[in-house]
Amino acid sequence: MRILLNAALLGATLLSTSFHFEVAFARFNHQDASQVDQEERLDAASYHDANTYRWYPHFNALWETKDVGYRISDGSFDADRSRIHEQIKLSTSTAEAIWFSYKRDYFHDLVDEIRDEELRLAWQPAWGVYVAALADGNSSYKQWGDLGAAAGWRHDRDSWVEAYAWSVDHFYDSKQEVNLGEYVKKPKTTGLRMNWAIPQTYALFMRYEKDDPMEWDRDDCECVYRHRASTFEYNVKIFLKSPWSVELFGGGGFKAESNSYFADAGRTASSGLPIMPFYAKSLGKRTSRHDATVTYATEDGGYYYGGFTRIERKADYEQESHGSVSVSDFREPVSPDAAHRQVIASVFRSVAIGGSRRYFWQGGLTQAWIRIDQGFDDSDLAGMSGDEQTELRELNSGAGAIEQKFQNAFEIQFREQAFLFLNATFDVDGIRSDWPYRKAPKAGNIWDGGGIQIMVVF
Repeated sequence: MRILLNAALLGATLLSTSFHFEVAFARFNHQDASQVDQEERLDAASYHDANTYRWYPHFNALWETKDVGYRISDGSFDADRSRIHEQIKLSTSTAEAIWFSYKRDYFHDLVDEIRDEELRLAWQPAWGVYVAALADGNSSYKQWGDLGAAAGWRHDRDSWVEAYAWSVDHFYDSKQEVNLGEYVKKPKTTGLRMNWAIPQTYALFMRYEKDDPMEWDRDDCECVYRHRASTFEYNVKIFLKSPWSVELFGGGGFKAESNSYFADAGRTASSGLPIMPFYAKSLGKRTSRHDATVTYATEDGGYYYGGFTRIERKADYEQESHGSVSVSDFREPVSPDAAHRQVIASVFRSVAIGGSRRYFWQGGLTQAWIRIDQGFDDSDLAGMSGDEQTELRELNSGAGAIEQKFQNAFEIQFREQAFLFLNATFDVDGIRSDWPYRKAPKAGNIWDGGGIQIMVVF
């Protein structure tokens, strides 16, 4: 088991993204138009909780070396909501002249619900050059089917570069079951990605994806929805002298969207004046996340894992009632005065238990330095409890606030192919009411939630 785990941690070179960024996929999904993202649901603890339920190094390392696998992570945010991340991937050998692959990535938290699916049939005639047909078939309604194409060059299994494009909702105009409206500006996505690796030396992954501005005139809700987005991801893994490795990963993204609901079904003005909605809401947001981690594999088959995470998320809303809004325009600027900023430090220890070395205990401590710049005055405190007022004042102060969490986890491995991971988290700053840097008084309330992860690879 020690050999297997160390090989996985230090020898994996096929990099997919080893984390899930909040807006990892720019490609438009029509279900996203149901409402403008509810950024106000996020609070100071949201990112810290999400950081707890990410995949751990040995899970990622093994996942990245396999062509067939399934995994799911489900972690509790609060009494009502959880964070779910599910991935499926299947692929025949990419060394063949013709190869097939399928992947699905589903993510849902307090704000984002992202579905990314790809069916691929590729032809590789010679010299590593290949072309591929792409399809997204996650709906039985033909109008929501996406078609795409890709072209690239593959040096080997772990090193390649590729450009791709999607025609989103390709059959929308011709295959509607009932009339839902029309795309004034049809959604389309373009992207570029690469993976390059030298075994036991380094591995590099990068991806950029962009959605062109789109506009959807919807008859089903008497509204106009507009959207554009872009995202960038990177992952750099450096293999130092065994048993050390260093990994840098992160990304950023921009998204602008708006929904305008109209009082008149025609949505035209005989006077030629700008269209008059009775309600409009628009959002512009920017997100970024950057991680640096160090892993040390131990002789007992476990490892030490530590790192820092910096997260920044800015969102700016604009709402109007009976306002004058052009349907060709939507919110772009993002105010620097409406932002969540966090730095999270993590240290974990994984230990193999028992002679079979199929049981692992993992414990760790994370600490977050949090600051929210929103700007407020005394009128914003009306109706809040004393604790809520204290928290808001601390978060908007120059020093911000600090949270500490402890995680206790237990992992079971089945035949080195299936893994069950259970964890529980506790608020360290809830042990005593006078704990330094506490976010707000909460002595005795140390239970913070738990999660489960399951992974099967072949």
